[in-house]
Amino acid sequence: MLSVSKSHSTQRRVLSAAIAALATCMSANAEVTVTKDFTGIWDQPDQESQGFVVQIVNQPDGTRQGVAYWFTYDDSGNAKWFVGQGNVDKNRIDMEVLEVSGPTFLQSSDPATRTAEIWGTGSLTFNNCNEGTVDMINAVTGTGLAPFRIARLSSVANTSCSGGISDDFRPNAAPVEIEIRLQNTGVDPDASGKAEFETEPGRAEFEVEVEDLDVGDYDLLVDGAAVGTITVSTDDNGTEGEIEFRSPEEMGHPLLTFDPRGTVIEVAQGGTVFLTSDPLPDDEGDDPGIVVQEVEIEVDLVNAGVYPDGSAEAEFEVRQDRREFSVEVEDIPVGSYALRVAGSEVGTIDVVQDDDETEGELEFRDPVTSGELPLDFDPRNSVVEVLEGGTLLFSVEFPGEADSEDDPQSDSDDDSDGDDSGDGTGDGPGDDDGDDSDSDDPSTLSIEVALENSGVNTQASGSAKYEVDSDGAEFEVEVEDLADGDYDLLVDAMLEATITVIEGKGEVEFSESPEGDELLLTFDPRGLRISVEQAGTELLSVTFPE
Repeated sequence: MLSVSKSHSTQRRVLSAAIAALATCMSANAEVTVTKDFTGIWDQPDQESQGFVVQIVNQPDGTRQGVAYWFTYDDSGNAKWFVGQGNVDKNRIDMEVLEVSGPTFLQSSDPATRTAEIWGTGSLTFNNCNEGTVDMINAVTGTGLAPFRIARLSSVANTSCSGGISDDFRPNAAPVEIEIRLQNTGVDPDASGKAEFETEPGRAEFEVEVEDLDVGDYDLLVDGAAVGTITVSTDDNGTEGEIEFRSPEEMGHPLLTFDPRGTVIEVAQGGTVFLTSDPLPDDEGDDPGIVVQEVEIEVDLVNAGVYPDGSAEAEFEVRQDRREFSVEVEDIPVGSYALRVAGSEVGTIDVVQDDDETEGELEFRDPVTSGELPLDFDPRNSVVEVLEGGTLLFSVEFPGEADSEDDPQSDSDDDSDGDDSGDGTGDGPGDDDGDDSDSDDPSTLSIEVALENSGVNTQASGSAKYEVDSDGAEFEVEVEDLADGDYDLLVDAMLEATITVIEGKGEVEFSESPEGDELLLTFDPRGLRISVEQAGTELLSVTFPE
């Protein structure tokens, strides 16, 4: 940054020009967000031998700030330096600027001669990862300096700035996948949509898809702020539109400069909201996954004996973009029959003649479409009944969500006695094998998370795993790529064990029934902070998921 010869100055000018050209080729129109990868040395290409050292830091309260050291000269050519610090706001750092003076060359430490006085305010606004503009206002004179350009001269080793949120992901962060269904506000009852957010180290994607809206352009709002436009057009199945953000930016996809977790997603046109959402879950990397669990439950209703040949079945489905519930009856007289769920009448089933049979069906859907009723209730764990006047014809206690880990999307029963085996010995509706109770099966649990690197040893990594099965609970912590030696394992700030690292690897195991080298497990790690330290310095840590 500070040249000492004409040749060095020339090299600096050439480098600055190359950086500017590269920035122009990148993304001239995409606004960036200031990430940790903006840390580096920034030159003033239009001024001689002066510039900034910029650092992006996190405060203890979690807010992000920028610190800038400005090295320049006074009107007589004497070296001067300033320091600014302030909050990051999207692509800008707003700072209070202090003028530093007092000490002499290699003077011994003496706070009495150290002076930092408020000079004014300033802002660094970044066009992209390699170019920006500086504005300064002197508090004493009230006048501002003419805005001047800055251009990157250096960056931190092994970083690659994109200006998107992926810059700030830890290299060992667990992948995230969140998908939710957008809710119809009722303006266009046929419309539906979904939002999906995915991350992995070095990459992030956010996508919103909509269907069955009128053709046109719609605003995508994230917490009330417009972030993009969804163009809805006609396809073979109706109308659809989508927008997908990515970080790093890719051709045809806007740069993802915001984190949608914890925000409300809306699709609007002219101020009218057509689709909306609850706040996207903010999982903070703890055991992330699909938020909307797909479910399919189908069950036969029990015949009360009024029409012995008759049958009825009910089906409930949850998909990423919809919920559906239907009840179908067959082989009972033509007529109208009441459908009751949890004691409340929700609709009427009209039974009609169909060739040699009679049948009728009632369908509910959320979001609602033509020919279906709005699904504004959840039938799970409720009694479903079909009645003729006040006479009960069919009934069932509709099952809740399936509790099988092997097949969480199905919970069905194919015959009216609640037992698929056909022996009539089932425990009730929704029992596939006559004994679907969990009372004889011990609870099982398995949670495994990566430990986060504190930055002291950037190569180090580790994981923590907690399991519960019929033999009891176990907890294990493994570390890799640490220097050989002994390390403290702390759980909720309490020393619980020593991990001995040999050839870069080490582990410690706890069990409620310890064997061999296992230690007795006397704590439940869920919700507690786990850390690996040496001589009081934290190397790896994580707040264990609950």
